[in-house]
Amino acid sequence: MALIAFTALVVDWPVFLAGIQIATVDVLEGRKVRLGELLRRAANFFPRFARLSLIVYGSYFLCTAIPVAIILSLASDNPTILSLVLALLILGVQVIMVARLWVNFLFWQQSAYISNREGVDALRESKLLARSKRRPRKSTRPLWRGALLVSLWILIVLGLSAGAEIPLILPKLQSLSTSSPEEIMKMWQDLNTPKVADALLIGSMAISSLVRALLRPILGIAFVLLYLDTRADFSESELAPPDRPSDRLS
Repeated sequence: MALIAFTALVVDWPVFLAGIQIATVDVLEGRKVRLGELLRRAANFFPRFARLSLIVYGSYFLCTAIPVAIILSLASDNPTILSLVLALLILGVQVIMVARLWVNFLFWQQSAYISNREGVDALRESKLLARSKRRPRKSTRPLWRGALLVSLWILIVLGLSAGAEIPLILPKLQSLSTSSPEEIMKMWQDLNTPKVADALLIGSMAISSLVRALLRPILGIAFVLLYLDTRADFSESELAPPDRPSDRLS
């Protein structure tokens, strides 16, 4: 069942990303958004978004999994001070690498649809726009505004998710504060014992998932607006892909 759900997510995710770009642009241009037409148009962009998703998320995976594997190997099996220091250095390099990837990939979805760029050209435009310094104040540059948008979105999601889960956690914490050590140990053993989830737990998880699902498109819409605003600082010739030898020969 989990494999089926994961496969459905992998297949639907590129369509979902393309759909957000298409719907946002249509609304901004005053066109009506019809679900059937939106899905059809988004499906047409599935190959492009799937290829780019493979590059983007694959890069994140490699820059995360490999350093983590090295860090775990250094931190286990009688770690020394030297190995711990080396692990911390690798962790710092990993954070820098992931941060640089995030900056370079900031607008890859918008470049793929709005600018109609393929593969490397979409990533090139994304990097160019994200690292733009044409505005004098740092707070008005796309990098800082994008980081602010993501930070606010994460805080809102965490706050609403916590609000949905507090009714489940609060009674357990209250009973824990008045319990004896033997009762606390019994509750801990009960938590580790496999059992059917109660209705409150299922409801809390469902509400939390629903909150994240409803707020996820809002972040995508915000980045479309940020992309359009940033793109206005550039001319079409500046954003045009560089000529390739094959193009000149043709």
